[in-house]
Amino acid sequence: MKQLQFVNDAAQEETRELPLTIRKAVGFQLQRVQRGEMPEDFKPMKSVGAGVYEIRADDEYGNNVGRCFYVAKFGDTVWVLHSFVKKTRKTPKGDLEIGIKRYKELLKRIGRG
Repeated sequence: MKQLQFVNDAAQEETRELPLTIRKAVGFQLQRVQRGEMPEDFKPMKSVGAGVYEIRADDEYGNNVGRCFYVAKFGDTVWVLHSFVKKTRKTPKGDLEIGIKRYKELLKRIGRG
């Protein structure tokens, strides 16, 4: 089973601050990734970086839509880049920029950037 790491403290804090039902859903999907399975609802986020995926999780009422950018292609670790609640259909530019910045941080951290 792969280990789970956050690229920085902010990524961990964002995940902790997700609404409870979304946080549980994201956590369950990340566990699937750790076991080598694919999340139930995800899409590739090539605009953020090579190998980055987005987990999509809704709350039980459909009012909030949670997202979590992660990458699992570097060794035995699933790296969480960014978690947030999405209010619009399109992913906000600011959230994409955070994901891109943290992906670059990760590449430097693991010696690939």
